[in-house]
Amino acid sequence: MQSNAIPFARGKHPTSPVSATAAPIVADVAMMRDESESIERWRTWSIQGANTDRQMARTMNRVFVAIGLALLAWLAFQLLS
Repeated sequence: MQSNAIPFARGKHPTSPVSATAAPIVADVAMMRDESESIERWRTWSIQGANTDRQMARTMNRVFVAIGLALLAWLAFQLLS
């Protein structure tokens, strides 16, 4: 069984996993949240974009329903005349 430690001159020190950016992956680092101004701007922009997307989807649904009703009315008129 292998030990999860690196031998040093003064003893053994436990190792911790390292990410691609060479930052240690430990619970304390993973739990930290960056609440800086740029993060807050990103969240605001994201929320605004989501609201815009919902409004556009609502508008497009109404347009498609209107087009469908117009085509249905035209088809009914053609069949009845």
